[in-house]
Amino acid sequence: MSAPRRGMKAILLGFERGVRRIDASKSYPTALKESSGRQVLDWILSALEESGIRDVVYVGGYHIEKVMERYPNLRFYYHARWERATHHGALNRVLSELDGPCLISDTDILYRSALVKRFVGSKADVLLGVVEPGQGSIPPDKRVLVKLRGDRVLGVGSKGPDLPTY
Repeated sequence: MSAPRRGMKAILLGFERGVRRIDASKSYPTALKESSGRQVLDWILSALEESGIRDVVYVGGYHIEKVMERYPNLRFYYHARWERATHHGALNRVLSELDGPCLISDTDILYRSALVKRFVGSKADVLLGVVEPGQGSIPPDKRVLVKLRGDRVLGVGSKGPDLPTY
């Protein structure tokens, strides 16, 4: 394993609504959903820790207090407009944290430490992880489309085949 880049931190975007119940005490954000006996955030934090990333920032909204209670060692930013939030808006909340190498991730996906280690060990300036078609269940209104040629990213967007090209 390569050592993480000096000062690398993870910024976890957990602002979206998770499980909503009539009794709000039983509602919780997606990061606290269970998968194989552990909460999604536990899986993510394990992958980060195993990859040498220990500086973790959580940007949350929906029931952030439940995440704060369970994970007091994280640093938290509250996104007051979480119901209409975008990734861009969430990252605007933590601009001061974008001062060096960062791994930015949603909190509703599972990945193994091997993937994080590949990201951490890369010398590339920017890396983008993509879920291949059929490998995840992302609702159509939340999908971000990526136009690729081999391993090269040609465009990123949310509208059909005419994605912006770089």
